[in-house]
Amino acid sequence: MVNTKEKKVKSKNTNKSTKLNMANRVNKPTESNKPDNISKISKTNKKKTKLMNRTTFEPRILAFCCNWCSYAGADLAGVSRIQYPTNVRILRLMCSGRIEPGHIFSAFEAGADGIIISGCHPGDCHYISGNLRAEEMITKLKKLFNIIGFDERRLRLQWVSASEGQLFADYITEFVDLIKSLGPNTLKNHQQLKKTTNDNINLQRNDSGVVVE
Repeated sequence: MVNTKEKKVKSKNTNKSTKLNMANRVNKPTESNKPDNISKISKTNKKKTKLMNRTTFEPRILAFCCNWCSYAGADLAGVSRIQYPTNVRILRLMCSGRIEPGHIFSAFEAGADGIIISGCHPGDCHYISGNLRAEEMITKLKKLFNIIGFDERRLRLQWVSASEGQLFADYITEFVDLIKSLGPNTLKNHQQLKKTTNDNINLQRNDSGVVVE
């Protein structure tokens, strides 16, 4: 009887020690569970997330096209079934000179990742010098972008004639690739854009067109 009791006590002790060892193994921090390794893993996951966001990012591009040349060029690209990214949304204007700084800032504030303005080649404008006024305005706008820390490459001016459908498609493809590399528009719904529009831009309509001061 004594031997039987001793055996039972020994077996209980053995079971307890086995459970304790198992618990220690579970709770013991392994190399992968150490705080340093956990922080490294989290950093790696963040980098992977950023890379995934870049690869899956599809920018929203707004294209202002003049009625007489660049819009006809875009139409020719479509009729000719020339492939280019579908990220672009085209707005037709009678002349690229009709673009005002407020339109550009409002579009960026609303979430456009890039804006391309396309008009007639210099000397071919149906309104004599509307495209040159657009060029002057965009040059001044880019200076403002540098002041507020906004990448000026998100705004581009290109000349496209009615017969240059392939050129229009090439410009759009190149611009979309550029905006993808830059990433999303960080100033979307940003108060700085509103402040710049209200405080630093003075629009005037006179014989020379839109003047940005």
